[in-house]
Amino acid sequence: MSKLYLTGVHPGGEDALSGLYWLKRAASEHVPAQLKLGEMLLKGEGVKRNETLAARYFMLAAKEGSVQAQEVVGQLLRTGTGLARDEALAWTWLSKAADQGNEEACLTLAAMCRKGEGSPRDPAAALRWFEKAAKSGNPEAANELGVMYLCGEGTMSDEERRRKPRGKSIAAVLSLSYAQWLVPALQEQLIHVQHVNRKSGLFGPTMLLTGHEGEVFCAEFSPDGRSLATGSFDKCLYLWNVYGECENYGVMKGHANAVLEVHWKHDGTQLYTCSADKSVCVWDPESGKRLKKLNGHTAIVNSMQTSRRGVPYLVSGGDDGTTKLWDLRVRRCVHTFEHQYQILAVSFDDTAERIFSGSLDNTVLIYDMRMRDQDPEVLEGHGDSITGLDVSKDGNFLATNSMDNTVRIWDVRPFAGQRNRCLRIMRGATHNFEKNLLRVRWSEKDALLAAGSACQNVNIWDMKMLQLAYRLPGHTGSVNEVCFHPKEPIIASVASDRMVFMGELGD
Repeated sequence: MSKLYLTGVHPGGEDALSGLYWLKRAASEHVPAQLKLGEMLLKGEGVKRNETLAARYFMLAAKEGSVQAQEVVGQLLRTGTGLARDEALAWTWLSKAADQGNEEACLTLAAMCRKGEGSPRDPAAALRWFEKAAKSGNPEAANELGVMYLCGEGTMSDEERRRKPRGKSIAAVLSLSYAQWLVPALQEQLIHVQHVNRKSGLFGPTMLLTGHEGEVFCAEFSPDGRSLATGSFDKCLYLWNVYGECENYGVMKGHANAVLEVHWKHDGTQLYTCSADKSVCVWDPESGKRLKKLNGHTAIVNSMQTSRRGVPYLVSGGDDGTTKLWDLRVRRCVHTFEHQYQILAVSFDDTAERIFSGSLDNTVLIYDMRMRDQDPEVLEGHGDSITGLDVSKDGNFLATNSMDNTVRIWDVRPFAGQRNRCLRIMRGATHNFEKNLLRVRWSEKDALLAAGSACQNVNIWDMKMLQLAYRLPGHTGSVNEVCFHPKEPIIASVASDRMVFMGELGD
């Protein structure tokens, strides 16, 4: 009976109980039974899900020399699933599997080397692990290997890479010596290069911008569409040309910690950022100088947004549980809304008469600017913290991205009533143990919606068809934000892999 389970057949009724009994008996010393039972327990297939017990069976198989089990144990240790998180021990088990040719273990070790997990950051070692998997025919490894060669990661020193931030067309690299690694990826459509029917004025269909020294958390196109601003864990704000070869033309320094969100003024004359250094800054993109530092928060400022028109207001939210309203004419805080939990994302409505604050307690708080001392309206429905929110360009709908792995659409028209404000639940974007602040963005005409995701893909929904329209690969870390060009079908994505991609969307 246990053989039925080993072959993937799950009987029901008394046969199921009998099969499980014999499978557990076999799992005491039989490696295939240990693997199967571990998989069933991990996924909750045919049995009640039990990650701890699953890890125990995988560990038994790993100690017996099963390469598959060694790779799984490494992944469980890396994520803290069923076992105490231990990156060093994860490295040990993954190395055993990778040395025996396990491609998934090679890919994971390469990612750990690039991020410095379980050992000091070592791009050259990441290159070797990707190459090992690529030689086995793995297209994902070939893709990442080509990208690393393209931006000099692992082949140049960090100092050499820092010296000249740059942008390059993915299409252009095919003429270079390392094209051998990109060709398999292109054939598998991991990187799509259009030769005709171009949709935008980009130099190439996909542009890779490199130069940031840390995870890139935020990005936004300028209102005229000619520039892109990006903020990073390296404390810097970078400015890039959107057209031509996407040169980096500005590096603005002034924050003492990671830059977590960036926005342009509606006329493009100023930039605003918030940071883990507890401050909000105002910048002049023309001169590259900081004009003002707004102090008032007592903890990390996770999010900020400016009014779209009218009075130049700015709103910010932070780990101190406050949502602060700033009047940029006098450059000071004019009101503070307090909450008992951290505020992770904020935005104005279209007319800047209301403020939306996404909180650690799974709710969105709606503060009325005209009645600032009243209790806020509360939007409930998410099952975990809200990391990003954005109001549609027509002002009627609010999109929220949550750690419960859903994106929700809410009706926020003033007279829509209090009930059933949640209109849609979109799935596809995920969060993981990193707990990054993954944002969500509407396109210029509200036709598309994009969300950051830990799955390393750019997820874009068609809001007319209410379905996932694009899932774009290329990044090797959590995609923290995706933004839309104001005039052309171009997106920019930023991720924890330190890379920025710009690309045009097809039909």
